[in-house]
Amino acid sequence: MKFLFRTLIVPLALIFTLVLTGCPSSKVKKAAEVSYQFSGVVLDLAKATDKAFDAGALTVSQKDEAVSVIRKMNEGAKAFNAVVTEISQLAEAPPDKLALLNAILSQQIIDPFLAFLTSVGAAVNVAGLKTAIAAVRVAILTISNALGEYVDVDSRRLEHA
Repeated sequence: MKFLFRTLIVPLALIFTLVLTGCPSSKVKKAAEVSYQFSGVVLDLAKATDKAFDAGALTVSQKDEAVSVIRKMNEGAKAFNAVVTEISQLAEAPPDKLALLNAILSQQIIDPFLAFLTSVGAAVNVAGLKTAIAAVRVAILTISNALGEYVDVDSRRLEHA
């Protein structure tokens, strides 16, 4: 339980605090703050995938596909973080950079996450994996909500994922 609290509850509480409180700084700055936490959540997903495989909940091919997709998500998170950090330093976000954020979030983070869910199949109900999946979903929705007016992400795709 301590492990769960340190690795999941505290980071998620921090994410919500950063998004929902603070001075009226730009939404892009808030998204940048949240995106710094995202790679840790993806790492937790990778660890949970390994544990699910070790427990026999995933086949070798499922695990390999899941790991491939997690790598894509991690690369997308790095790209997103680089762009959102750059934008957060500016007085006004350029439309082309906002369009790039939208594309990265949708194509390099959300799409791979949905592919991950498909690749693991019924194993999504394994306790540790289910918790890690929920953390990734919350992080994606939090980033999307922070950028709400700037990105065109259909969060309904994640609601039932």
